[in-house]
Amino acid sequence: MVTEVAGAPSRGSSGISRRQAAHMGLRLAFLHFFFARDITNGYVWMIDLSIGLGAGKILSVLALNLNHHAQFDHAPTLQNVECVAVSVAASWTGDAIAAFLKKVMASVGGAPSAYLKDGGTDLAKAIDILNLAKTNCHSIADISHVIANLFKHAYGEHPLFSTFVSACGKVSKNLKQTM
Repeated sequence: MVTEVAGAPSRGSSGISRRQAAHMGLRLAFLHFFFARDITNGYVWMIDLSIGLGAGKILSVLALNLNHHAQFDHAPTLQNVECVAVSVAASWTGDAIAAFLKKVMASVGGAPSAYLKDGGTDLAKAIDILNLAKTNCHSIADISHVIANLFKHAYGEHPLFSTFVSACGKVSKNLKQTM
């Protein structure tokens, strides 16, 4: 597993220092080492950017077996994924994400079968850069972002739209797991 804390604030509003974040990453790396599996061919890598370490942004990469639904009778949970990589930086660009993912692929021995990502432009640019470099992985858009963008386009000017979005955000926290 690749773990980095590059350019992260020394201590952010979350109260986690770079050293603590690095230690959390090392613990994850040790767990990954002892329970390591091939997480390239036959896996989809779920990539997410989150604001979560002070002013820094966390880039998380999780792997889900493409045969999950043939093996289990439930939707994937966090217990069904492998943590591939975590990195913290002050900001992320498409170029920086692509460079990080190249490093991850080199450390795990290859590329996944596909990427699952939200509709963010930086993530999209990173996948485009990787595919230009002949990585040739499928990119799967998280449908929730597509639907949200359609709603915003159709109803964004409605006076109750912001109330609707706020209510959806509150309810969704009870319905989904996040990275």
